[in-house]
Amino acid sequence: MDTVTVRAHPRVRLLITGDEIVTHGTPPHGKVRDAIGPALTGLLATWGVADVRLRHVPDQPVEALVDAIGETLADTDVTIVCGSTSVGPADGLRRALRTIDAAVHVDGVACRPGAPANPRPS
Repeated sequence: MDTVTVRAHPRVRLLITGDEIVTHGTPPHGKVRDAIGPALTGLLATWGVADVRLRHVPDQPVEALVDAIGETLADTDVTIVCGSTSVGPADGLRRALRTIDAAVHVDGVACRPGAPANPRPS
């Protein structure tokens, strides 16, 4: 071959939303440890994505969330936003995504809340 087409590895930004998210230590009552950020970072690495940046963003105010998404879009090839699994007024992600006219590819996962993901055998 005289010529080949090549592409750079994509620059990926993960935005994890939620006022209840903590990144280290034992979460206090009402808070949860970030599990999706480390899991997605590892998954993307197995796919050869070396440039992954993770950022935690609070749910409110929605304008701050819109700004964070906008900043991320300015210097990235792929933006993944996770969080705001509730449909209540405290979770502003859906409003923020509508504001910037974002394409939403997955808008929820059917699961049974409160049950262990890997129940212990009896």
